[in-house]
Amino acid sequence: LGIVAIYTWYYTDLSKADVYRYYFDGMAMAKLHAQQPSEFWLNWLGLAQDFDYDGKYFDQMANWTLPYDNRMYNNNRIVIRIHAFFALISDRSIWQHSLLFAWIGFGASYALGSILARWLKVRSDWSILGTLFFPSLWLWASAPLKEPIVLAGMALCLWSAWFLSKKSWLGILG
Repeated sequence: LGIVAIYTWYYTDLSKADVYRYYFDGMAMAKLHAQQPSEFWLNWLGLAQDFDYDGKYFDQMANWTLPYDNRMYNNNRIVIRIHAFFALISDRSIWQHSLLFAWIGFGASYALGSILARWLKVRSDWSILGTLFFPSLWLWASAPLKEPIVLAGMALCLWSAWFLSKKSWLGILG
């Protein structure tokens, strides 16, 4: 909530704040769900290009495409998609979205601490607390940006690698 508060009241130009740029684009995508649910899901899943340069909704998104027609991977889209999905289950409040992202970051940090404890063969409570209170992780993993998602992906990769090392069916599935 602190990061959203800083971007809301200290840096008052919301069009330059990453937190709000992705949030506003997510709300623009979520508006499509009320009008054309099938088009929303096709775009949300990446099966349609209605928000790309030649798409019919291009003018509604400021951060969906990278500048200068750059074809490199664009991780803005993941955060925008998550905001659009959260808009379907929330009342479209940036504060609620911040709490949901913080929950993802907390769960991912907890999972990382737990798997590190298993790999390093240390007490899990100390490993989990050490991970949860690592200063930069604590700050950035709670923002409604890409960091909680990256952290969750890292935790899933480490968990699946650990399960694969044990050669269990669950690890192979992971």
